[in-house]
Amino acid sequence: MRFAITSSLLVLGLFAVGACPAERTEPPLGRSTARVEGAVVDASGAAIVGAEVRVGDRATLTGEGGRFVVDDVPGGSVLVEVHVGGQLVRALPARSPSGQLQVRVGTQRATEVVFTGDVMFGRRYLDPTGDGSGSGALADSRDPASFEALVRHVGPLIRAADIALPNVETAFGWSGVAHPSKPFVFLSPPTAVAALHALGTDVALLANNHTYDFFDDGMRATIDVLRNAGILTVGAGMNETEAYRPLLVTKGDLRLGVAPFCGLRICGVQAGDGTLPDEPPYQDAVGDKGGVAKLADAKLVAAIEALRPHSDRVAIVLHSGNEYLPHPTAGQKRAAHRAVDLGADIVVGHHPHVLQPFEVYNGRLIAYSLGNLVFDQDFRETWGSVLLRVSTGPGPERVSTFAVDPIWLEDYVPYPATGRLAKRIVRELAERSAPLGAVILDDGRVDVAGATTASDEVLVLTPQADSDGVGATLSLEDTLRSGRYLASASGDGVSLGREVLGVGSFEHDLAGAPYGRVIGWNQVSGSQRLVSESPKDGDRALRMCRDLTSSAPTKIHSAGRHRVAPGRTYSLCGCVKGHSMTRARAFVEYWNDVAAAAPPIATATILDAPPTSEWSCFCAETKPPEGALFVNVRLENLDETRAEGCSGPDDDLHCVDWDAIRLIEWQAWDRAPLPVPNQIEFLRTQAATPLSLTVRTLTKEGP
Repeated sequence: MRFAITSSLLVLGLFAVGACPAERTEPPLGRSTARVEGAVVDASGAAIVGAEVRVGDRATLTGEGGRFVVDDVPGGSVLVEVHVGGQLVRALPARSPSGQLQVRVGTQRATEVVFTGDVMFGRRYLDPTGDGSGSGALADSRDPASFEALVRHVGPLIRAADIALPNVETAFGWSGVAHPSKPFVFLSPPTAVAALHALGTDVALLANNHTYDFFDDGMRATIDVLRNAGILTVGAGMNETEAYRPLLVTKGDLRLGVAPFCGLRICGVQAGDGTLPDEPPYQDAVGDKGGVAKLADAKLVAAIEALRPHSDRVAIVLHSGNEYLPHPTAGQKRAAHRAVDLGADIVVGHHPHVLQPFEVYNGRLIAYSLGNLVFDQDFRETWGSVLLRVSTGPGPERVSTFAVDPIWLEDYVPYPATGRLAKRIVRELAERSAPLGAVILDDGRVDVAGATTASDEVLVLTPQADSDGVGATLSLEDTLRSGRYLASASGDGVSLGREVLGVGSFEHDLAGAPYGRVIGWNQVSGSQRLVSESPKDGDRALRMCRDLTSSAPTKIHSAGRHRVAPGRTYSLCGCVKGHSMTRARAFVEYWNDVAAAAPPIATATILDAPPTSEWSCFCAETKPPEGALFVNVRLENLDETRAEGCSGPDDDLHCVDWDAIRLIEWQAWDRAPLPVPNQIEFLRTQAATPLSLTVRTLTKEGP
């Protein structure tokens, strides 16, 4: 469908057609300094005085009430570190200026455990194109510093914990004989162990479908590399006894028992009909053969029985499920429930590479999948993940609290997320978890005890007519700020909308990312840059300028491709302004393949018109064609005049600015109660008539 801006457009004859505009030097994107302030408190809310707060190269000590002020901090997203007694005890990303932060750290006697998503340091990190050129994301794969740099932005978040347990889904070595029947085998350079060390890894979880990719020789090398770096291993070994031996880790006064298992067919797990899968050689350890710990009920019972008498907390880790599915399989749920029934205090899952819900089962937390921490996949849904922090207090009750930190992989590099991007990651997980009894708040706290309270407010708001003249859309982004969610809405024919890009505000939502980087977008042609003067919303907008020496349009598209959900439609909404001699074009593209070289099977034109000199906004709906599996967004600046002999691409008179770009996924609403929390931030109706909404605010006292 096509949208034409109806407001009048006055184009001044500043240049004759074909004339070169005067040269103009664009100032670099300014990064102002700002203040980060707040208070440091312990788990009970008591102030911590004398803690050191660091933001980049700036530092201060907390004073009365635990309060701190750090001035001259670079604007955008920054990482705040808290040190007590010279030890890093908490790190969290924040926006600068920050408002009043409350940095909650554990008590001196509490012990914090961090579980991460999957990590792997081979394949595209070494050779992103697969052409053997070796021109990877690392400066030098033989230099440990390259791997330390890969994780430097998330390292402090994990090192602040007392015990860190990543799922290490790779063998280590320079070469080896690979598994003959597996389509994907992972081998990371031994120097990559520097990344695990930089993450503060205490225990490497090895019960997965890749640590045995290079058989006994690869397993031996992997265990040697990890243990020589001072990292404990569990879930794999050179024989059956070693592979199934659970681990007891003591830090502070917490004794943590850990037992991981691989529940996949390649690990020798029986098929549903009781037969073995036709995928030999299997990766489980049998007798004197090396391998991983296979999920089997007798082995699960034995591990928990061995750990329970000696552990304050027992963690069972399950590598199972189906890749890229947002919800656990029946088999995942059965295994996790069985572990809890046998005495596990927490169950953590891996393998799907995407976030799957948390569940509260018999008072225990199950995290079915934490996604990826360090991985090289091109599916967009694999880029958002979380760290799971479990803080356990002292005393006979040993109360545990839970929280998540949102992470985003940008070009395979992990960053702590803030702003809209962090909100999208957390609310996606929260929406999936709400029906299973786990309440995840916007600040990352996880309520497993039913301690969250709710209050409702009724609002009457009116949608705005869409630019395609077909329906009307109501944005609730400003209404549903932190802790507020849509609970219900009146009216017939209402569709519920989730924004699925998370990067259309062009803000600096990744702590540690270059400030001028356009996060979550790939430049195709021409010149793009971020500008801070007069954005539609927030601090920045995207400016796309024509190359006056070329007739090709300037193009940019959203990185990766979002997976199309069955029965859903999509709207592309946003705001645009431009200068003379330009034409703004916006498209929704549909694909049946995630491969970069694959052409789209259909393209919907949402906007194709000269922009005005002031911000104007557009919104139009499209329906995926039959066979569409993925969707993304393309923006263009088409300058229909070409100035012969001109040399520069960046004159402002040939530029278009974009902001507030939203790709909204719609689902029909059957008037059933909405789970809260949820991701719903948009409503769509057939007409611009008032809607009565119930907005629910969730609050939780304490950690």
